[in-house]
Amino acid sequence: MDNGPNWTEFYFALQGIGPELLEGVHPGLQSWVDDQSNSDAFYSDSLCYALEEWWGEDRKKAVQETLTIWVENVRRHLREILGPGSIIPWEALGGTQQEKAELKRSIKMICIRIDDQLVNELLAAAANADVE
Repeated sequence: MDNGPNWTEFYFALQGIGPELLEGVHPGLQSWVDDQSNSDAFYSDSLCYALEEWWGEDRKKAVQETLTIWVENVRRHLREILGPGSIIPWEALGGTQQEKAELKRSIKMICIRIDDQLVNELLAAAANADVE
């Protein structure tokens, strides 16, 4: 009987490994991505749902589908912090509107690099049966 994935272990592993799997992150956003990956900034209910939905059928695909959603969550969050309602005072931090526009354009270039070793680490975390 398959107990399903260990979401807690998977999510903690994703917070650490996720930034390593991203490509195309503008240098001006890299430290923000690294810092926010340890929070729930890139979380959505669909992350957990995708992992659980695919787990019984194909565990590797479950991890890959979850990563696809995670990278979109990263893009969404970055668009929010660079958007018109942002609480980040870009101009007060010395940034120009042109620099902000460049960062916003760069978000669509962010993608996930499926690295087999790192995917296997996430897979092992999700397969950890020590669910409380």
